[in-house]
Amino acid sequence: MFSGMALHILMLVALSLVTNTLVGVMGVLLLWSFSAWSSGPTQQYHLTTFEPGASGVLLGLNQSVMQLSMAAGAGIGGVAVERISLSSVTWLGAAGVAIAIAFAAMLYRLGSARTLTAQQS
Repeated sequence: MFSGMALHILMLVALSLVTNTLVGVMGVLLLWSFSAWSSGPTQQYHLTTFEPGASGVLLGLNQSVMQLSMAAGAGIGGVAVERISLSSVTWLGAAGVAIAIAFAAMLYRLGSARTLTAQQS
């Protein structure tokens, strides 16, 4: 999951650098698309193993949050294009993914600490 998110950041930054060549843009967009959606299956698997009896509810809530996040990102992107520039969108997106990596790392450490505490008990 972390490597997919890191590739996502790299491709967003690369997209702002290859705008002069169609082949470059197409290659970056292909890798960007792959990386942008690569963390979803891992996250969904984790949710189904977290509480198997409520996996349908958890997956539904996860999907709702994803849709709300996409809408918020579109709104933020629109404001950025209007007030800053079109090229700022990729940089803001990369910053957003970097924040997501930080939160994912924090939650991973928190989960690892809980697992270790539970095993020691």
